[in-house]
Formats: sequence, structure tokens, C-alpha cells
Amino acid sequence: MEARTWNIIQLGVGFMLLFAGFNTQNFVEQTVLNSVAEDTGRVDEHAGYYSLAIVYGCLTVGNLMAAPIIAVIGAKVAMIIGSLTYVLFLLSFLYVDSWSLYLVSAINGLGGALLWTGQGNYMTLNSDDFTAGRNSGIVWAIYQLCLVSGGTFLFIVFQFTDKHFDQSTIRILYSVFAVLGALGVLTFVFLRQPPKQESSSQKEQKHDHVKNILATFKLMFSKDMMILSVMFMYSGIELTFWSGIYSTSLAFTNKLAEVAGNNMLAYNAVAIGLGQIMGGTIFGVFGERTNKFGRYPIVLLGCVTHLLCFALIFVNIPTQAAIHKTDEISIISPSIPLALLCSALLGFGDSCWNTQIYSMLATFYKKQSSEGFAVMKFFNCLSACAAFFYGSKIELRYQLGILAIGALLAFVCFFGVERKNNVARVQSKFSTSSEVPIVKALY
Repeated sequence: MEARTWNIIQLGVGFMLLFAGFNTQNFVEQTVLNSVAEDTGRVDEHAGYYSLAIVYGCLTVGNLMAAPIIAVIGAKVAMIIGSLTYVLFLLSFLYVDSWSLYLVSAINGLGGALLWTGQGNYMTLNSDDFTAGRNSGIVWAIYQLCLVSGGTFLFIVFQFTDKHFDQSTIRILYSVFAVLGALGVLTFVFLRQPPKQESSSQKEQKHDHVKNILATFKLMFSKDMMILSVMFMYSGIELTFWSGIYSTSLAFTNKLAEVAGNNMLAYNAVAIGLGQIMGGTIFGVFGERTNKFGRYPIVLLGCVTHLLCFALIFVNIPTQAAIHKTDEISIISPSIPLALLCSALLGFGDSCWNTQIYSMLATFYKKQSSEGFAVMKFFNCLSACAAFFYGSKIELRYQLGILAIGALLAFVCFFGVERKNNVARVQSKFSTSSEVPIVKALY
């Protein structure tokens, strides 16, 4: 196996192990902290939403400084440091109080900026214009195995507990999550350096911190990046929805809890994971066949999938369930099969958007990979932070409306960039004096 392909696989495995803990706990964090609030009063009943809002808020700020730091310490060391902060966050749940929870949430957010920007940089260094789409799909498919394994673990644990999380159950859950996270850290420790060496210009700029920071801001305010920022922000809002708000809404829908109990959270995690893996496999493993159609059909598929999903959730889940436990129903009585179908659609649609975002950045911004991924995560985390804050304040139907409008705007902005560069692609065939790099990003 080619060295760069092996590096990509190992990168995916590292993220799968780390987020088998962190992403799985996202599905239960609000429910767990709601139980802690009822038992001890040490945290607010909506502390899960506030905690994740702090994580993504600090991620937003950290992304502005991540590129120059990675230019000095490298992608591998950045991912090791960043992943350690995720383990620290998980360990904090062995004894929960408000101050420690919010403090480690902030630390986790700053570390996450190093982790995700480092991942983008490392993937770019192991990719070229022809393998970027495939590699992003491979990493995404392996990474999302964490939801299937995490959901299976939750299902086993929930056979021995009721709807309420007591302190012993919380300690068992988060001890396992932390161990999985530590294995992810070890996987990053043993990552090999990419075989491709840095260019001389990159070496000259490596220690120029001011230049790196200015390059990040310059890229952020470039015309194409500002247009694409709408898509980045939508990906942050829908991430917030499937990773936290939707699972909480399922747990707070009493008619579902009466039938499935906490198992509903496990089923949801597995269903989302299967949808994610399906998308990552189709656009990664079989990328040579799907990539010839370009990114436009894949992003369109993701948009249509999500719009259908939002409509089904509106029909199935009571609007108050995002805020508190409720016996109400929506248009129909809540259905477990329909709820899980929506989970799978959320995962599949998310993979459509994110594999194409990662592939685009790995080609379009190859010479500025750290800055490109940092800007993407800035907009992504900014919107995610806002979504976690309003997630506990407004009804589900309004959140679904925001998501639907966001999906349409994201697709329109993407289509605008693609259409513009279709013209550039045709023109480039008749001219060799200049190169239009975004064409490679979209095709």
C-alpha cells in the first residue's frame, strides 16, 4: 500500500477512536447533565448546550491562531496536543460541577482548533488533485465508524440502567470514553511524516508568524471564501443539530422514551453513523466513479436529503422536545422507525456536504492548507456556537426552519462559485498563460 494512503487510513482510525468517545458523549451530554442537575443541583439543566457552545466558541477563536502555530510545530504535534484536550474534557465528567465543566470546555475548544486544522493540513500533505476527494471520503467513512461503535456501546450500557443517569453510570460511560480517546492520541503519536517535502517558499514562511496570521485573515475575506463561508456556516449548524439537538429532542419526547427508553439515543447514534459511513464510502472508496460528475451533484444530493429529513422531523417530533420533556405530539404520533430514518438521512446528508468541503479545500487551497482549513473551521464553529446557544431557547420547528433556509442558501452560494468557475475552466482551455486553481477544486 502506498505510504500516503496508509497515512490517510491511520489518520481516519485516530479520529475514529478519539471521537468514539467524544461524539458519542455528544448524544447523551445534555441528558446526562440534566440528570446531574436533578440529582445534585451542581449544574444548570441546560448545561450540556452551554458547554458545547463554549467548546465551539473557543474553537472559533482558536482557529484564527491555529495556522501559524501549526506552521511551527507541524500537523502531527498539533493533533496530539489537540486530542489530549478532548481526553481532559471527558475525564472532567467523573466529577461534574459548573466551573470545571465550563473551564475544560474552553480548553477543549482551543485544543480542537489545533486538532481540526492539523487534520486538514496533514490530509492535504498526503493528497494531490486526483486523490483529495478519495482521501476525504476515506477519512470521513473511517472516522464515522465511531458513531456505530459508540451507539452499540450505549445500547449495551442502557440494558442495565433506566431513563435516568445515576452517578455510577456516568462514571462508567465517561471512563470508557476517555480510554477510547487516549487510544486515539496514541494513534496520532505513531503517525508518519508525509513523504512529500515542503517547498522552499513554505520553509521560508514557516516561522513568519505575522505573515501567517495576515494570510489567514486575507484568505478569510477573499471573494470566493466569503461566498463559501455560507456553506461552512450551514455545516456548523447542521452538525450542532444532528450531534446534540436532535438526540436531545428524541430523549425528551416521552412517547418515544416510554417505548425505547435510553436505547433511543443508542439507536440514533448507530443510524446517523450508518448514514455517514454510506456517504463516505460512496464518495471515497468509489470516488473515481462519483468524482467524474463533479461536486455539484453530490452537494445537491446532500441539500435535497436534508430538506426531506427536516420535513419528516417536523411531522414526527413535537416542537417542544428541543427544550424540555414533553408528552405532546406533532402532526403524527412519534414513530421510532421514522425517527431513525431521519437519523440516517441526517448522517448521509452531512457526509455529502463535508466530504466535498474537505476535498475542495485540499485542492483549491493546497499551498495554504492550514489557513484554508482554519478559515473553514472558523465559520463552521461560529455558527455551531450560536446554534448550541439558541438550541435550548427556541422550539424545534423554528430550528428546522433555520436549517432549511441555511441548506438552500448554502447550495445557492456553492452553485454560484461553481458556475463562475465553469466559465473559467472553459477559458483555461484556450489559454496557457494563467491557471484557474478553483477549477481543480470543483472537478
